[in-house]
Amino acid sequence: MALYPVLMAEYPNCSVSVQAVNALIMRDCDLVESDWKIKGNGAVVIDGRLRIDFSAPLEDLHAPNAQAFAASDKESPQQALVAYICRADLPQRLHFYTALEDRAINGILKVFHSGVVEIDGDHRRYFILERPIGGRVMDMSAQNRGFSEPIVTERFLPVLIEILDSLDHQDLTHRRIRPENLYYRDKGQQALVLGEGFTEPPGYSQPAIFETVERSMAHPIGRGEGTGSSDLYALGVTLTMLLKGDDPTAGKSDRQIQEMKMSKGSFVTLVGDHRLTGPTEKLLRGLLNDDISQRWTIEDTKGWSWGNTRSLRHIPSGVRARRPLVIGDEEIFYDRMAALKIATLGDGATEFVKKSGLVGWIKQSLGDKDKAEYVAQAIAEAQPGNSLANDLLVTRVCGALDPLGPVRYRGLALCNDGFGAAVASALGTGDIALQGTLGEFFKTNYLAGWESSQKMSREKSGGDIDYAKLTGWMENAAPGFGLERCLYELNQATPCLSPMIITFGALDLGSVLQCINAAIVSANEGVDIFDRHVAAFVAARSEDAAKLVPALSVSGGDPAERNLTIIGLFGAMQTASDCGALINLAKRMEDRLPPILELYHSKNRRKNLSEQARLHASVGDLSGMFKVVGNRKMRRLDESECRQGAAEYAELNKQLKDLESGSRRITNELKLSGYKAATILGALVLAASLWFSIETGL
Repeated sequence: MALYPVLMAEYPNCSVSVQAVNALIMRDCDLVESDWKIKGNGAVVIDGRLRIDFSAPLEDLHAPNAQAFAASDKESPQQALVAYICRADLPQRLHFYTALEDRAINGILKVFHSGVVEIDGDHRRYFILERPIGGRVMDMSAQNRGFSEPIVTERFLPVLIEILDSLDHQDLTHRRIRPENLYYRDKGQQALVLGEGFTEPPGYSQPAIFETVERSMAHPIGRGEGTGSSDLYALGVTLTMLLKGDDPTAGKSDRQIQEMKMSKGSFVTLVGDHRLTGPTEKLLRGLLNDDISQRWTIEDTKGWSWGNTRSLRHIPSGVRARRPLVIGDEEIFYDRMAALKIATLGDGATEFVKKSGLVGWIKQSLGDKDKAEYVAQAIAEAQPGNSLANDLLVTRVCGALDPLGPVRYRGLALCNDGFGAAVASALGTGDIALQGTLGEFFKTNYLAGWESSQKMSREKSGGDIDYAKLTGWMENAAPGFGLERCLYELNQATPCLSPMIITFGALDLGSVLQCINAAIVSANEGVDIFDRHVAAFVAARSEDAAKLVPALSVSGGDPAERNLTIIGLFGAMQTASDCGALINLAKRMEDRLPPILELYHSKNRRKNLSEQARLHASVGDLSGMFKVVGNRKMRRLDESECRQGAAEYAELNKQLKDLESGSRRITNELKLSGYKAATILGALVLAASLWFSIETGL
């Protein structure tokens, strides 16, 4: 896998990394166009063939949060292409793009290429797609006559049904279905095609009218992936506007639109008195039903085209209270609107919930005794003076008033499947306050409790996420856990955001290793190669590696043990991903061998292990390095031999001391014996001399 393509840049300060992914730097998402749109001329050529021409903007194809520019392919010059350059402060739905790249869906613009281009210091994600040369089907900012029913139901609808059916089979959602994202593929304007749905977070730019009531109440960044039902609802709105030629809610606020849907229902709000044939009216009633359990599925919609449908009676999405609940200076008649308003009261929300007569209003004006009992119980269980408990009380009450709406906690309003984007925003922008709020909320275990109590519908569910684990991850401050772990568990398509490799966009274990191997060449010794992001990413993407990550906290205070653990993790990642040689990384880890080798007592063994480890490092084999220096059996043998040697040394030392003590005693005795022998010998010699003298007469 080539990490860097051949690049010929004509655009000043511009470079490209094909495998790089936007760093998910999400700010407040309220930038004006002049703050993020590209200014200037020039072009960039990618891989020697794909050319993006910044001097040729295609304004009629601009997406709400991506600029469109002319593009071309040297190998297929006849193919009309468009390049979308995305905002740097918003994440893109890379998993959706990848799915379309792997398996194209008939009726959606074909995708060709994707990567990251750096312009004036910003990393901009780009997508190259086929260019719909017939233009938009309808510009909602202009006055339109609307299309006839036969054109909408016989030409447009079959294409859109086929698209949604294909998406449903791949368990994908588009989340940007609306008239302005429909194009004609050909100049003759005969072939309809749906535009992209991956240049921004799901549902981010959708006007509230295209979102279901519950998802429209969430912050745009947290509207979530949704389900096929979300797209079918947007389809119903789109068909209505194509028929009428305008938006009947134009000029109204999101709040007004939500109240209209609650009081009248989406069908009446959108269709009004517009005359429709019986079959088309039945279709729109099914798609725009505000009760998700009754809203038509893709099978119902396909059945309609075959003449096999089920009829639905009109039911408004909300029950109007007999008397209003006064919140601030407003009179509220709907429980869902009460939840929305209470969540905006800030510090005064807890006091309002406890003292406003909310329980009585729910019981008497709404006539919902079960809901009133639940709210009363939540109030009774709240602990006075406990700010966390009070915040959670407001969340629980809002959840009871609007069980299908977003989760509301301390100013946040996010759908269950939108928390991943919020975490990415908090970590990507370094928003400490948002990180703290999300961390506190996850520790409450509210999501797991809500899910287990079956208060969530299938529309509300966030997929296969085990929310109970969020609490455990947040309560563990060790590397591999915390909010970083939540990020990668909640966002399976998010690249590793480690500062060292953030611009590479590594999406799997092998890519992480390859990117570190590439980036480490210019990194100084002080850079933390295995930081919290790498640890959390590895733990979230590999069950085997996840078992090794906790060892980082155990070995954190010992440099030798930490280095050994990191080499082991890199080795496990290399083996699991089969990513090939990692020579640069292995050489860097080779520099960390001395303290590890000092864990061994035998000088000969240290020398031998060092030679073996360096051989593995020379070929970029981290797994082999770890097998050499991290051999626990060898460590135990070394420890055993060391203890045995120490014991033997102690015994020899003792014996030596005993010998030294015994030798001194023997020497003294010998000295005394010598003195005695010398005296006797001297006496004998003297006696002999005297006898000899007498005998000889001398």
